[in-house]
Amino acid sequence: MSILAAAQNLLRKKAYIAKTAKLSLEQTAIQVPIELGDKVRDVVTGFEGIVDCRLEWLNGCIRFQVQPQVLADGKPIEAHVFDQAQLVLLVPAKVQVPVKRTGGNRPMPKSLRIPK
Repeated sequence: MSILAAAQNLLRKKAYIAKTAKLSLEQTAIQVPIELGDKVRDVVTGFEGIVDCRLEWLNGCIRFQVQPQVLADGKPIEAHVFDQAQLVLLVPAKVQVPVKRTGGNRPMPKSLRIPK
């Protein structure tokens, strides 16, 4: 089977699934938004972990760094980066980091104060 024939066959199957489910072709590719702290799985490798970084490129590509929660020989496993389309949401906001003010307890410099 040629590449063209395989691509046409795949499009026919996707159109049939969309028609039988009464969905448009665009609706069959709906992604659940992924946020920092979510637990996700990569559909290609099965790699699971917590999203700890979001990368957004100039061309619109969105990638997420996933940090696994397991250890290998007592040491943390290295985080890996995946395209958004490859990730499946398992648990939303599995990890929540409290928001805290940084910079310490010191007064604002006089040069930055708003005059009264």
